[in-house]
Amino acid sequence: IWSSSGTGSFLPNANDLIGKYTPSALDRTNGSVILTLTSTGNGFCQQVSKPITLTITPAITVNAGPDQTLCADVSGITLHGSVSNATGTLWTITSGTGTIAVPTDLITTYAPTAADITAGTVSFLITTTGNNGCPAVTSTVTHTLTPAPTLNQGPDVTICGDSAYVQLNATFTVASGVIWSSNGSGTFTPNAATANAKYFPSAADISSGSVVLTAQTTGNGTCNPVIKTVTITITNVVGLVVPATANVCENNSVVNLNAAITGATAVNWTTSGTGSFGNQTAPITTYNPSAADISGGLVTLKVITTNNGICKAKSKQVVVTIVPAPIVNAGLPQTVCSTAPSITLNGDVKHATGGTWTSNGTGTFANANALTTTYTPSVADTTAGSVIFTLTSTGNGSCTPVFENVTVTFKKIAKVNAGPDQTICADSAFVQLA
Repeated sequence: IWSSSGTGSFLPNANDLIGKYTPSALDRTNGSVILTLTSTGNGFCQQVSKPITLTITPAITVNAGPDQTLCADVSGITLHGSVSNATGTLWTITSGTGTIAVPTDLITTYAPTAADITAGTVSFLITTTGNNGCPAVTSTVTHTLTPAPTLNQGPDVTICGDSAYVQLNATFTVASGVIWSSNGSGTFTPNAATANAKYFPSAADISSGSVVLTAQTTGNGTCNPVIKTVTITITNVVGLVVPATANVCENNSVVNLNAAITGATAVNWTTSGTGSFGNQTAPITTYNPSAADISGGLVTLKVITTNNGICKAKSKQVVVTIVPAPIVNAGLPQTVCSTAPSITLNGDVKHATGGTWTSNGTGTFANANALTTTYTPSVADTTAGSVIFTLTSTGNGSCTPVFENVTVTFKKIAKVNAGPDQTICADSAFVQLA
C-alpha cells in the first residue's frame, strides 16, 4: 500500500503497486513529497516499508510579449520575451522575410524587409530550451506595420529680391499636417502650420541671398516625422541710376544720357516730346530735341530696364530743361575822329552772366570784361581806318558762347590850305582864292 507525506491522491487507489500519484497544489508548492510503499499480507512477518522522494520542479512559462502596432519606418523591431524555469529560448519567424539579429537572445531585434512592410504584419514564435525535464513551452507575437508618412516639400526656388513672397506647396500622406520653419527671419502667412503657406522674406533674408525653409510632418502617430528642406535663392533686384534732371541749351541741345543698370542687360528710352534718340535701347546714348521740344523749353525722358530675368523692371525719369541761347548785342557801328582819345563801347548780353571784348586792333581796353567800357585806339588802328570789336558771351552754362561784331571807323582830320598870301592893286576887281 502506498502512502504520501503530502496531500495528493493515488490512482486508481493506494493498493495498486503500479499506479499514479497526483500531487496536490500544496505538494507542488512544497516542491517535493515522500511516497512510501509498505508491504501488506505479511503473515507472521513484520511489515517492510520503503520511501521514495518525488521532487516537483516549477512549471516552465514563456511570453513573447504583447502584440504591437509599429510604423513602417522603424529600423528594427525589438523582440522582448520573458521566460521562467528554463535555461534558454529560441526565436523563429512564422511570417516575414527579415532576419533576427540573435535568435537565441531573449531580447533581440528583427530587421523588417520591404516585403514585410508591404504585407503589413510579421509574426514570431518563441520556444523554451533547457527545460529540465519539462516539455518545451511556446508563445507567439504579431507586430503590425503601418505605412510611414511621406512628404514632398516642393522644389528649390530662385526669386528676385523684389518678390513679395514665395508660394510653398508641400504635400503629404499618413501624417495629419505639416509645419514650416526658417533659418531666416521672414514670416509665414497665414501661419507656419499651413502646407501651402506663403513665405515673406525679411530684409535680412534678402541681404543674405538665400534662406532655407524646413518642412516637418505632424500627427505622425507611431511614426517618426519626415523632415525635408527647400532652399530659396534670392537674387539682387534690378538697379537703375540716372540723373533726375538735365539742362541743355537751345544752341547746344544734344542731351547726353547715361543710365547705370545692374541685373538687366538693356533699356528702352521714351520721350514726352518729338525728338530722337541716338540709340533708344542703349543705357548710354543721346537725345536730340526737336524744334517743338526747344520751343516748349521742357521735355521728360523715361527709361525702363529690359531683359530683367526674374526681376521686375525699374523705370526712372529725366526732366530736361532747354534753356534759351545767349543773345549778344555789341551796339551800333560808330564813326569817330581819328584824334578821339578813346572809343566808348556799350554791349548787352542776355541768358549769360557776362561778356568779354576783343578786337582786331592793337589798342587797349579799360576793362575787356565790362559790357560798357572804353577802348584807346593805337596809331596803327587810326592808320588802318577802322577796328572790328567782338563781344563774346561768358557764363554760358550748357550753351555755346555767342558773339557779335561791331565796326568803328576813324574819320581823318581835315587838311586846309588857303593858298599863298597875295598882293593886289587897289584897282583890281577881285582876288582869286585857291
